[in-house]
Amino acid sequence: MINLDKMSEGVDYELIPVEYVDNEAAWDVRILRGEFTETVLRFGTIKYDGERDCLTFDFRVVDSPDGELDSSSEDLQEFSGAILEDILERGINEGWVYGTEKKNGEDVGDTTGTNDSEESINE
Repeated sequence: MINLDKMSEGVDYELIPVEYVDNEAAWDVRILRGEFTETVLRFGTIKYDGERDCLTFDFRVVDSPDGELDSSSEDLQEFSGAILEDILERGINEGWVYGTEKKNGEDVGDTTGTNDSEESINE
């Protein structure tokens, strides 16, 4: 069954591989339809906030037809959160999204998990 209320790769957005950035592989996200059509985003840090029981993330606008648009737009924050939710859900289901748990600032191994919260915010 297709959920029409949920973002979908190839319909609402596309992933675009980017040359290595700071020695890390990166992907941009081009929005294909809606209020932010042709806007390109790049997500940064994504982490779980245990105090608020939600994921937090940051992103930046790489390119947009709207020269004034930036990550401070609450509408774009909500839109990008919905895209990120789809990307993470697919990645977890397909096994290509993983996380690194940290304790006292040290990596302790790879972990995978989900949060049923619908709340996404921009830091």
